[in-house]
Amino acid sequence: MSHPDTAPTHASDLDRLRADIWNARYGDPRFGHEDFAAFGSLIARADEIGDPYWRFVARLEAATAAAWDGGLADQLTLGVWMMRFLDKHENELALTSDRYLALHRILAELVESITGLPEVSLDQADAIVADWERRVDGTGFASTAHAACSRAQILWHRGDRERALGLLDGITDFRSPAHMCDRGTRSLVATLYAQWGVHERAIAVAEADLVDDGTGCNFFPGESYMGLVESYAQLGRRDDALRGVTELERNYGDLPHSESLTTAMIVLLRLNELDHARRIAMERLTCLDSVATPHDRARRAAALSAVLAAVAASDPDAVITTGDPSGRGSAVRSTADVAADLARTARETARAFDVRNANSMVTEQIEGILALSAVGAPAARLTPIAERTAIELLSGFSAFSSVSDRRASACLDALATKADELTGVDRARMQVVFASNLRRTDPAASVEAMREVAASIRSEFPGMAAQTALMADLTAAELGTVDSPALSDIADPAPSWSAISQAAYLRIVAAAVGGTDPERAEAAIARALDVLAAADRGELPLSDGVSASTRDRRVDVEAMRVALHLLAASLLLSRERPADEAVNAALLAARQMVRTATHPDQVLESQAELAEALSFAARVQSAQDLRAARHLLDEAVEHARYSQRGAMLQQRAELAVAMDRLNDAVDDHEQAVAVWTVDGAAHAADGAMLDSAHVRLLREDDPRDVIDAVRPVITRMDERGDTRSAMIGWQVLGRAQVAAGLPADAVTSFTTVLQLMAGDEHPGYVAQVRQGRAGELMDLERYAEAVDDLGVAADLYTRIGALFEVGDAYRTAALAAYFGGDGVAASNYLQKAADVYDALDGDPDSAEQVAYKRVRLELARAEIVRHDDPPQAAAILAAAIDRAVAGQWTDLEITGLHLAALVELVSDDDAARERARTLVERGLDLDPDHAGLLDLDDYLDDF
Repeated sequence: MSHPDTAPTHASDLDRLRADIWNARYGDPRFGHEDFAAFGSLIARADEIGDPYWRFVARLEAATAAAWDGGLADQLTLGVWMMRFLDKHENELALTSDRYLALHRILAELVESITGLPEVSLDQADAIVADWERRVDGTGFASTAHAACSRAQILWHRGDRERALGLLDGITDFRSPAHMCDRGTRSLVATLYAQWGVHERAIAVAEADLVDDGTGCNFFPGESYMGLVESYAQLGRRDDALRGVTELERNYGDLPHSESLTTAMIVLLRLNELDHARRIAMERLTCLDSVATPHDRARRAAALSAVLAAVAASDPDAVITTGDPSGRGSAVRSTADVAADLARTARETARAFDVRNANSMVTEQIEGILALSAVGAPAARLTPIAERTAIELLSGFSAFSSVSDRRASACLDALATKADELTGVDRARMQVVFASNLRRTDPAASVEAMREVAASIRSEFPGMAAQTALMADLTAAELGTVDSPALSDIADPAPSWSAISQAAYLRIVAAAVGGTDPERAEAAIARALDVLAAADRGELPLSDGVSASTRDRRVDVEAMRVALHLLAASLLLSRERPADEAVNAALLAARQMVRTATHPDQVLESQAELAEALSFAARVQSAQDLRAARHLLDEAVEHARYSQRGAMLQQRAELAVAMDRLNDAVDDHEQAVAVWTVDGAAHAADGAMLDSAHVRLLREDDPRDVIDAVRPVITRMDERGDTRSAMIGWQVLGRAQVAAGLPADAVTSFTTVLQLMAGDEHPGYVAQVRQGRAGELMDLERYAEAVDDLGVAADLYTRIGALFEVGDAYRTAALAAYFGGDGVAASNYLQKAADVYDALDGDPDSAEQVAYKRVRLELARAEIVRHDDPPQAAAILAAAIDRAVAGQWTDLEITGLHLAALVELVSDDDAARERARTLVERGLDLDPDHAGLLDLDDYLDDF
């Protein structure tokens, strides 16, 4: 009999149903990205049509999709229906072996996880396992190990751990059910051993599977590590556990439902790897409802809660950016509050199992995970902002200013309610801070406030007053409200001022005059350093007045040295002079600052100063030695905290791209997203997500994953009114759509980019967008529009002297014009491109690139003439291929061979086909996966 899969005999509505079922399962080619939501209507349509085979297949495909995009409850409902239907109609269904295999894999997954549904009683679970054993008995789908694991889980839920372990101990045949992976069966056994605390047995069962014998599936070795990592952590095998977590992330990171990343968070907490655990938690926080079963949900909620509670324990002021209740935008919440909500979710879900099981096995398991929040909490921590006194808030503002704008602002908000607690120099410093901080929101008001503060404190603290007045004058000059102060008339600091006041004043002077009078700036810096040296010798007081703070003023002196040396380095680099000595001096001062600091706020400040100095040094070093710059940034990331850490990770990611370490770059961008999300910096987190998307495209990740990541970022940028960032997002989205083969979508995205441009963009950037859109317009056969875009791009490139890009634009315009039927325009553009390369002939440094571009141009010329004049095209191609071979330009050689074979096939005779075959074989030797050559090879095989 003919099979419905291959010979449909029903009406067109059945054909459409078949196509829609296929699209729901495979329309998105990414593994694990089935669209389960579509199957409700598909099943209804199949029932309406009434074809028994397609009623069954619609549910079979739905159950398979539910493994990735639904849940076990959906699979159970569908599985029960299919079993009942199959019992009545098996003979008339005539299922193929592939369909039977898919069905039995679904059944095996149901049996394995059935205890994870609290609505299924344990007696019902027993009956389901027994029914499965009956159905697979005597078939190739049976597995005694699988049945034993399922029954062991039922016993564990009944509270009989010893009998459950006895079933696992009795397994000797690890063959998998339904032709799945034997490694997976052993990993399941090891996972159960690990969860039930028998770690040596877990390792004995699964560790040998880490050896790559060529039989592993796509999840190797992550599938085996799933059963091993927790036991490694519990037995002190730290390196093995961390290696396993890395493999779990690599194998399962793109699958939001996977339980393996929950295990990874638990393991990382046990290993006191809180930063790593936090990064995974940020990636999984929005995926709580994507897990397969309520038991998995309880475990994930508990692991997420433990991670976030540990973060809150180490940083009580930590916040997290989450979706707001309306489902739009984002909301900033206390990390501790989010952790508490997750803990409630975990406990409430666990209680449903306790009711079913009539014991507390699941609750005890969940409480064990929640207890891991105590791991990683440091013995000493910064004083929470809400618990600080006024003087501690002033210190906190200083500590947080360079690492967390949110925390610094919170300190000032709290300080405003406690201002009356401060007196003397502390009150004066507070007034200066409030006045100068206004520059962020209202610079004009800040100028007036700084002048008023300077006048009020001048008699008691003249040095601080002079600094404040000078800052007011410079800010007013930037605003254009007054003429720039006569920099030559800026007074020198008085010798009677404290060392820090003199040095701070001189630093402001150096920064102000550096662009116009670098010699004076350098002299000011040198004098400031001399003043600090005098203070070290006890010849000058360190600071103004007597403060109530317990801060060590020597640390503040080192901080000033760091700032002065970095300013000196910047001035030297701006004049293209070597700055190594100044950079090294800044690093030495920062390291001394770290060694000296004991006050918690100053410890944070010293680490931040060292991170900034290392970051500066890395930027300088990257011009000569990328590897050395990387070492500096590694240390910078290690010392950085809060939002500063995100900035350091972003810098390191940029360096990784320059070093072609794209995996490292993506990891750093993703860590930055996690850091900024936890610090409440949602806008910065979204920026890092766009940067990550850019690198993932360079890495040739699945572009649909990038599309899914970028779309919500663009929405959030639009909601914030950040047009420029939204524009960047649309460009990344367009590039991803190009890579995904979605030309119409890409044209829409690139058009949006052009519409959002403010008019001050670099001409080269605008040209790139035009060029990108033109390529997609050509794919849509909108050739006239493509030619227009390419003409604009060529003009823009000409404005900035980017002649090679001009030539490329003209070459592509020639092809677009030709395909659009305008042969005259095509010839004109070919000539324009040739003229560009002629103009570049005189530069010996670009001779090879010019030669390469000329060969590309000749290939375009051959494409244009090959239908109208095959002999001319053949001659052009022969010469171009020879030049490509001589230049070792394999890409051009392959393109030429492909075109030459097409030209030969214009002549429909055996001799031409043999010549074409020779060309195709030669091309496939160079690129065995070339799609065009493979198509020609298949075509020629028919003769």
